[in-house]
Amino acid sequence: MGEIMKVLKIILQVCLIALSTHAIFGYTITRTKAEPKLSESYIAIEKTLFDNCRNNPIELLIVDNKNNVHSKIIRIGDTYTFHHKHGSLKKVTIYEQRYDLNIEIGAISQSDLKTYQAFIFNIDGKIEKFNFLDIHYKDKALKKAHDLGNTAAWSEISEQTVYNP
Repeated sequence: MGEIMKVLKIILQVCLIALSTHAIFGYTITRTKAEPKLSESYIAIEKTLFDNCRNNPIELLIVDNKNNVHSKIIRIGDTYTFHHKHGSLKKVTIYEQRYDLNIEIGAISQSDLKTYQAFIFNIDGKIEKFNFLDIHYKDKALKKAHDLGNTAAWSEISEQTVYNP
């Protein structure tokens, strides 16, 4: 009889912990992590390309997750590829060099840096974004989605853009 009481006491304690966890944090112990965007996890972005199609040189200020700032000047018509760990970039700020002035012309958010591999800075002031640096990366992501049997992700990936200089 004493053993049964001990087991019931342990079961009651586990139930109380589960209920208090739900009441305090708003979820049960068995809750799973939120699902990422369908194609987000199919390719690790470890290099990002920046292409200057503007009339003036541009300067990139690249901030990583450790708040280190990397600066790079890209001449007219040149490209720059920045190598990094997946998800390690926080923000990129773009400045156009006019005469002796650096004028901020835009910024790229962390979510865009996790989603896109190539950015083109156009003459009209717009930033074009491409999901894949080349067809090799897109094929790799499509193959992974196919191998996992995720047709929804495969459809989404097949619609995404590839940088073509």
